[in-house]
Amino acid sequence: MESTLKIDIDIPELKKDKTLLQTWIQTRKAILEKLQIPIQKIRYTETQKGYHFWITINCQPTDKGICDLQFLLGDDQTRCRYNYLRLEAGCFKQFNVLFNKKLKNHNKKQTPLLLRLLKPLRNLPHPF
Repeated sequence: MESTLKIDIDIPELKKDKTLLQTWIQTRKAILEKLQIPIQKIRYTETQKGYHFWITINCQPTDKGICDLQFLLGDDQTRCRYNYLRLEAGCFKQFNVLFNKKLKNHNKKQTPLLLRLLKPLRNLPHPF
């Protein structure tokens, strides 16, 4: 009974300050502790723009609960926005991935579905 929260942080300055990185991790732990969500492990990798985090928790929130937690933990705002749209479209589980995982798990049969799902998103205003 575990779930993995996926957090994308695109802040290059975080890569320069390891103390800030550790403080960021500690504040994520504090948020989950306040919400009474037990953490099993936290794993992260450095990316070109910042970090990808995988936070394994010892509970199984709903898909909306996962979207909400990822938002509260500081996930990239654009990614959050798309995740909420994916949730509404019923395809959240298939596409709640971080970029380096997408490349490894790419399935060419899913590409037409992805293009159909993303087509309505082209007309949305940019979040910035």
